[in-house]
Amino acid sequence: SGATFAPLAVSKLLQSVTNRIFVVTSELDTQIGKQLRDLGQLSHVFSTNLSMRPAEPCSISVAATQQLLTQILMYVASRLVSGQLSEAAGAVVTQTDLNELERLNRENIHALKEIVGYHGRTETEHELRRRGRAWAQHVLETPRAWILCAVYIAFTVTLASPPFLLVARTLLSLGDFEYRQEWLMVARAFDAAVYIFLPQLMMLLIRLLQCRPLLHRMTARTVVIGDIPWVAQSVEAFLSKLVACTYSATSLTVFSANPADHLVHRMTHRVVRGTLLACGRPDGRLMALTSGEQSVCLAVNQASSIQSMGETCESLTIGHNPYKLPLTAHHVCLKDSRPKYLCEHLLEQEEGRTGEKGEKGEKGENAKSAAALIGCFAQLSDKESQHSHHLWDRMMEQKKAEEEKRQARLEIDRVVPTLQTNEDGNVVFTDFEKGFASVGPKDLTLTRKELKAVFDRFDGDCDGALTQRECRLIYAADSVTLLSYAKAKLTGSTESFEKCWSIPQSVEDFFGSHVLSHSSSPDQAFKLAKTQNVSMLLYEGRIASLQRAVAFFVMFHEMGKCIGDFWPSVSFGLLRYRMDRTHSIMRVATTASPVSGSDVREKMVVLQLKKHFARFEALVQPYVRTWRQRHNKLTQHAV
Repeated sequence: SGATFAPLAVSKLLQSVTNRIFVVTSELDTQIGKQLRDLGQLSHVFSTNLSMRPAEPCSISVAATQQLLTQILMYVASRLVSGQLSEAAGAVVTQTDLNELERLNRENIHALKEIVGYHGRTETEHELRRRGRAWAQHVLETPRAWILCAVYIAFTVTLASPPFLLVARTLLSLGDFEYRQEWLMVARAFDAAVYIFLPQLMMLLIRLLQCRPLLHRMTARTVVIGDIPWVAQSVEAFLSKLVACTYSATSLTVFSANPADHLVHRMTHRVVRGTLLACGRPDGRLMALTSGEQSVCLAVNQASSIQSMGETCESLTIGHNPYKLPLTAHHVCLKDSRPKYLCEHLLEQEEGRTGEKGEKGEKGENAKSAAALIGCFAQLSDKESQHSHHLWDRMMEQKKAEEEKRQARLEIDRVVPTLQTNEDGNVVFTDFEKGFASVGPKDLTLTRKELKAVFDRFDGDCDGALTQRECRLIYAADSVTLLSYAKAKLTGSTESFEKCWSIPQSVEDFFGSHVLSHSSSPDQAFKLAKTQNVSMLLYEGRIASLQRAVAFFVMFHEMGKCIGDFWPSVSFGLLRYRMDRTHSIMRVATTASPVSGSDVREKMVVLQLKKHFARFEALVQPYVRTWRQRHNKLTQHAV
């Protein structure tokens, strides 16, 4: 928010150490933004341009912050890969990754519109809201049972005609039966049992009419949200604030956990009949995310397999993989708005050759589980590696490959010093091209334009020349890395970058089509797919996770709205509450700080004293050193 005590205290604390303080806030006119403006650091304030949001449950502000952080990441990464900083910083992201992320970021707008139904009702938005309304029925069964109990008691007591007693009297009046009083006592006993178990009977009736599980626990519901930390915690706060002001009959207990980490250890012992479990699944169709989805699926299956009286928790998953887990009750598949990756393209080709198809998803898509995808990728790896399964053969092949690399390095060390250099001792492109033809990878064919792209990739100062060290790095790189560099397109020099920052988006039919078409060896396809691992992780961390978070927001907003609309509808408008408010009323001004203001002030004083003492020490130290030298000379002269 930019107005809580902790960020303000930290900002004040850091001002005595450095002026390089950056802040992400909702608008420029906040307390922490004012602090930085007073220091002349207006450019250090990043704003989501959302201003003050009146609702306490945060949804759009979370999405805007995620998007802003994505833009900052792309800016910093583009600066990193555009020059010699990439090698110095050990950057693993490439320009190709950024081009793909830029396209994914643009296509993300269409995906979010599909999820929220921006242009009217969409299939995804309809399914999410339907699931939200279905879960709201679980919460609303308690007040509905109360209403039915009240109607039943009022009717039977007022008319003095409980159903079993009424039936017994009617039957006894039709003839002359013995033991009339005894039969009437039995009927009253049944009516007493009905009154005792009336709430449970009404809940069973409601569940039967709504076609919901009958044996769920008849108590307040617990919702467990599982996803990566920022998604799970944001959605937990969102849902718990939506129902913060609701009445006790429709209260919820909300937890969050990471299904790939601690959900099993923290939550599975709390799973009971009727627990509502909602988990987000990474897209396991991407080879870098397959193991992550498998971990999530194992956690969900373990929670869903805990049974009592034949019932378990009601689990729901949200993700882009259309495969539905057998033990889950529902799966909401988010539509893809991105091009396919190379690993997906290779799987489709393999399925076309073998005729092997996966299971049908809920919408008829060809779907495979994470475990099946792991097996498919392993088969592709084994097939394209063409290595023998014999351990001795593998060792010999590895030794042979290492020897070839050693010989190649020796040849590079011999050729590079012989290249012609300019007056600065650097190698221009013409001589670099000759050296590449001599010692470059033999299994790679690059055009002159593509080789120039590789050359420009390392020419950070844009002077048209490379150092001999940079030439060695390029000559020693493998063909997969060079293909990735050849595909990348630089944004220009540092000067033009400062004036207009932009990242060209990828225009490929599927990510990796360019490097695949320029690969001289078909056996390198899977190796090329592995080079996209960073891009896949960026897609999951910045794009796919945001789509799942927005999907959770849509679903739980519908759930909270159904609960909130129920009370006015049954009380003629007398019972109502605002689901955009909580009992705390104030959003940020009363947020507790783990460090008191007095402690911060004392630390600031101590830091300032240390700073002044260090400055004093730096000023005095030369004079002390001069005095000691003079004193030593006088002592030696006296001796």
